[in-house]
Amino acid sequence: MLNSQSDSLVSRLSFKEKSNLVSIAIILVFYGSYVGLLLRQGDFSSLGPIVTVTIVFILVMASLQAVLAMVFSEDARRKSELEPTARHRAHGTAYPVIVMGIFSTMVLLLLKMSTFWLFQSALFFLILSELIRLSAELVYLWQQRANLS
Repeated sequence: MLNSQSDSLVSRLSFKEKSNLVSIAIILVFYGSYVGLLLRQGDFSSLGPIVTVTIVFILVMASLQAVLAMVFSEDARRKSELEPTARHRAHGTAYPVIVMGIFSTMVLLLLKMSTFWLFQSALFFLILSELIRLSAELVYLWQQRANLS
């Protein structure tokens, strides 16, 4: 019973909605793992930049692989007319976060913080803005769909 309910929910989602949900999950898992590694490490100076770059690379590759797997599925051919509006609104929602990130990183630069903290600030706000954009796009798609019903 539960399986049939979840199957019908998944089948009702558009490709864009599935793509956003998968991307959100991947970002949370990999960035969460990265932050957990940072917090367990304690001594950040021993954590070389290669670990950070590797985590970011894995994050990008995992997201790309998941999206590409869905692109070649049947669902990718269905395109919603609601997507461009939702995408535009979601970018507007996430934009202030990127701006805050730029200013925060500049403040850290003025405070003469190490390159490590500058990178962490920029990466945090980049990840946060992407999560907000993906989530906002889902919300806007669902709102538009509800208004059409």
